[in-house]
Amino acid sequence: MSGPPSRPNAPVVRIRMTDRDVVERSAALLDRAVTPIRPRQAHYKPPFITQLRGAEAVDLMIAMRPVLGPERTAQIDRVLARWSPRGRRSRPKAPRFPVLDGIDGSTSRDPRALSWLAGLLEGEGTFSLTCDSYPVISLNMCDGSVVRIAAKLVEARSVALREARRPEWRPTFVAQVGGAHAAEWMKRLRAFMGQRRTEAIDAALSQYHPIRLIDPPLSCVVPGCSAPHRGRGLCHKHYMMWSRDKANGRETRITPLR
Repeated sequence: MSGPPSRPNAPVVRIRMTDRDVVERSAALLDRAVTPIRPRQAHYKPPFITQLRGAEAVDLMIAMRPVLGPERTAQIDRVLARWSPRGRRSRPKAPRFPVLDGIDGSTSRDPRALSWLAGLLEGEGTFSLTCDSYPVISLNMCDGSVVRIAAKLVEARSVALREARRPEWRPTFVAQVGGAHAAEWMKRLRAFMGQRRTEAIDAALSQYHPIRLIDPPLSCVVPGCSAPHRGRGLCHKHYMMWSRDKANGRETRITPLR
């Protein structure tokens, strides 16, 4: 955030989350305190904030700008357009934060890319299970460019556009991976996560017991269906029919191979 008109040299970088352990971890990196604030509604969880102000906030913005999406970059540019070093000492200190190299999603083996992805999913990702106990990692955001980089890193098949449910809302972009691929990513990301995400990962992995068909059929096993095999001996259409019946507690109309 830029400073108010009366104090243009007082920009702010603020982290506000309900996950206290994540905010405390960030505050330790920034050498700042954590402040609890009152929730806006009685049924909301209490949030916690930590923040930098002034020249240090500007240093952090400049350092992090190369790894941020267009929306955050535009916010930083608005701050820098108003920022003036007037009032600082004639011999300013060296920037506290080194400028980061950009993340393009070309490889997930880059430790920087893995850290970037972990931070993104800590704030915006979901770690869950499908009704048939397959792990899923999903990302749902309004910033399509950021979702596309994350999708490239985790090798998601596509990025879907989800239309807004209300006129005042913006459309969102969704990427996700599932099954064994998601389980491997959960294991890689677990060490970076806060308490809530770690518990979600552990819950998903504890229920995941993959059983692979030794000799899967080339096409669906439902009589009269020649569509390509997708899983459990079923094509996509019949797999989803079986999956929805199971999720809704109905007697399944389709019998899979396992």
